[in-house]
Amino acid sequence: MIRTYFRDRSGAEIDLLVERGSSTIAAEVTSGRTLVPDLIAPLRRYESMLESGRTKHEPVLVYGGARDITENSIRALPWDRIHEVPWTPAPAWRPQGRSPRAAARKRPRP
Repeated sequence: MIRTYFRDRSGAEIDLLVERGSSTIAAEVTSGRTLVPDLIAPLRRYESMLESGRTKHEPVLVYGGARDITENSIRALPWDRIHEVPWTPAPAWRPQGRSPRAAARKRPRP
């Protein structure tokens, strides 16, 4: 489920929340080309609100720079690498071969 943004009572804001099964991606998006502490501050505030451990979260900063950096659990990546973020949950494992639904369609009827 995608939520467009999150804002708490004090005004702390996250640009995009994407729920992926039991985890949530918290993404902050900026056109700035330089990584400065102010850019990751909203992700840190959001992280501190989730300290209860109820939700696993993955903080991501998408910015206008050129380097892919991970520091203190926050990944910062350039716009042109946004496709590398796993926005959807991994599919459930299924054995090789036909899906159960396809196999059922192929069975002869009595």
